[in-house]
Order: sequence, then structure tokens, then C-alpha cells
Amino acid sequence: MSRYDKDIEENRYLSESGKYAAQFARNHNISLGEAFQNPTVQAYKEAINHLRECYEFANGITPREV
Repeated sequence: MSRYDKDIEENRYLSESGKYAAQFARNHNISLGEAFQNPTVQAYKEAINHLRECYEFANGITPREV
């Protein structure tokens, strides 16, 4: 069982943090914009980005330039 609803899980255009924000918005009956402003969603996004950076560093992958 996935932590996300099926339509969110299968949306290939959403990043992991986007999926989290979409499910958070649905669970709390708020807009996606409001969800992205929520401290919980922001913390999740920062944690996911940090884990990606650690993975890239550990595997010798050149970080993406933003």
C-alpha cells in the first residue's frame, strides 16, 4: 500500500515532495499552494533534497545546477 492516493502516485509529473504536498493538501482540504507554504511540507521538501544531495555525493554524482 502506498502512502499516496493512486492518482497522485501515478502522476509522473510530480516530484516526491510534490506528491507529499498534493496528498497533504487533499488530507487537510487546502489548496496545493497553501500546502507548499505549510512548514511541515517545507521541512519534508528540505529533507528529501538533503537526502538526494547525500546520495549524489556518496555515489560521486555531479550535483545538478539549478
